[in-house]
Amino acid sequence: MKLYFVRHGKASQVAPSDAERPLTSGGVESVKHMAQVLHKAGCHPTKIYSSPRLRASQTAHLIADELGIDAEINAACNFSFNAAAALQLCSGFDDEAEIMFVGHNPSMSDVVESITGASVQLSTGAVVCVTNIYPPMTRGATLKWLLTPKVIDAIFLE
Repeated sequence: MKLYFVRHGKASQVAPSDAERPLTSGGVESVKHMAQVLHKAGCHPTKIYSSPRLRASQTAHLIADELGIDAEINAACNFSFNAAAALQLCSGFDDEAEIMFVGHNPSMSDVVESITGASVQLSTGAVVCVTNIYPPMTRGATLKWLLTPKVIDAIFLE
């Protein structure tokens, strides 16, 4: 199984509530670049789960549109996201499945750290790929790669 952990794109600080903070225009552009890089890299998620907060759901839907699949809003990907929630959302999928989670820090970084043992601090708009997942998802997984918005944008300058 392959898991992708995505921290939402850059969001506006101006909104009626935290849950309604949209992506900025730069955040939208950066997420679109990420989605194109993921597509070119052969990323084929079986499922995309997203936090219900607007900035995360916009990020998930932009990625899903590029990859030709649907994103599912799931409260488990909100601020309380943890390894147990990831494991539960992965249950029922076969070993070849690719599952993507779109959410927030510190929980996205914390889950990656708890299942790989790697110290990770996902920047806004970053994505990490984890493989070799072994239940109960505690320090047995491999951090395969990590892309930051700066690296993704550099790819687009080529």
